Amino acid sequence: SRIVGNGTQVLIANGGAAYIDDGTKFYKPIISYARGTCTIAGTTVTWVSGDDFSLVTAGELFQINGVVYSIVTVTDTTHLELPATPPAFPAATSFQIGTEYLQAATIATIDGYGIAAKPNSRDWCISGINDFSTWDAADNARKNGFPDNIAYVSSIPGGEVWLFGFNTTEIWRNTGAGDFPFQRVPGGLINYGVSAPWSV
Repeated sequence: SRIVGNGTQVLIANGGAAYIDDGTKFYKPIISYARGTCTIAGTTVTWVSGDDFSLVTAGELFQINGVVYSIVTVTDTTHLELPATPPAFPAATSFQIGTEYLQAATIATIDGYGIAAKPNSRDWCISGINDFSTWDAADNARKNGFPDNIAYVSSIPGGEVWLFGFNTTEIWRNTGAGDFPFQRVPGGLINYGVSAPWSV
């Protein structure tokens, strides 16, 4: 297991899965492609703002206030049905919709971002800034200097992320770029990796 925090939330990687503890609940976050606000009456969700439900299909994951439901029916672009009545939420509560839970073999945090490396993969992703509960499907990158999977990820003061593979290590830096804030450092490929990830 590995645990990192941001002051209000704790991100945990254990057994390839990711978990969040925000002090009031413990849950598995989803990787979302749609976010917005909604109201809920019984099992009916009504869209208020943000991404509507036009791309949503039944069976996908609906996360609201740290609780995840499987969508039963999408009635139209502004209404969908859940399998159970959620607890009472304030009007215009934030929602996220995705197709999978966040997976993490190893995690870190830097500059307010949570970082998670997918198990048995070269892929890694970042959370919303100062928000481990939000993981956008578009906010991901791939260790691309050599085709070895990520064994361990570490944050270095100064805005650097080190992606330790089994054969090589890549250095990425927070450049503040619009699409994805981290970019690989020119020449940032080290021809040494790590065979025992937890020894780093």
